[in-house]
Amino acid sequence: MKSATSKVVTALDVSVVVLACSAGVGCGLLGYRATRELNTRLRKINFANTAFGLGRRFRRLNVMLRNSFLKDNNQKDAPMKPPITTVKVVSQHPLALHQSLAKLTNDTLQGSGKQKVNLLRLLEENHESLGKCMRLVSNSHGFAVLFILVSCLLHLVATSYFLFLELLSKKDSGMVWLQVLWIIFHALRLILVVEPCHLATVESKKTIQIVCEIERKIHDPILAEEVKKFWQQLLVVDVEFSASGLCRVNRTLLTSFSSAICTYLVILIQFQNTNG
Repeated sequence: MKSATSKVVTALDVSVVVLACSAGVGCGLLGYRATRELNTRLRKINFANTAFGLGRRFRRLNVMLRNSFLKDNNQKDAPMKPPITTVKVVSQHPLALHQSLAKLTNDTLQGSGKQKVNLLRLLEENHESLGKCMRLVSNSHGFAVLFILVSCLLHLVATSYFLFLELLSKKDSGMVWLQVLWIIFHALRLILVVEPCHLATVESKKTIQIVCEIERKIHDPILAEEVKKFWQQLLVVDVEFSASGLCRVNRTLLTSFSSAICTYLVILIQFQNTNG
């Protein structure tokens, strides 16, 4: 543990902790508004709760789309009794009966079509509002999320390196378990940030699949035109979290972090072997 590589890794590990403690002390003593906002944004639980809430709302929107536009098509094969409508003929002319039935059917179909169009427009507005909320959350928490990701990466690299040294020394098994617990703790911190963002993004991506399925099964020209507008909106709106625009926060980030940790760990081990 007295090599130059160990000292550099320890300095990097401690610098992150000192920086976080300094921000907390400055928030408590000086009371700067910007520092308070940063301290609030660094609370991963609040960010995760917001991302989970957006994911739940996207899920409810998808359920509403399925139940409103796909449920009727799925139930066409089921045997159903046709509704019986009583029509009272007032006119003395026999030809007026056919005209009344045609008008009643036309008015019923037009009313149902207008209701579905209005419902689809409302869902379009809701999806657009959810997309704006995701962008606002991503922009407001972008720097804090970037800071947390870098902190987790540095801590995981340093802790994995110290674990490797403890395994080589074979002196104290308690230190080995302590390093393992620290690795688990920092991995959970990383998952707490990444997983809610990934779930919200997955639910938002399901919407375009549902809309494409609706577009294939809808034959009403007015409703089909509205579905096409919704589909075009989904292609334009970007509904993904990012860390200050540098990287997208999803599960692919976990694989990137794993590769980076292994790479830096190999480099540190080579320096350790070189320095003896």
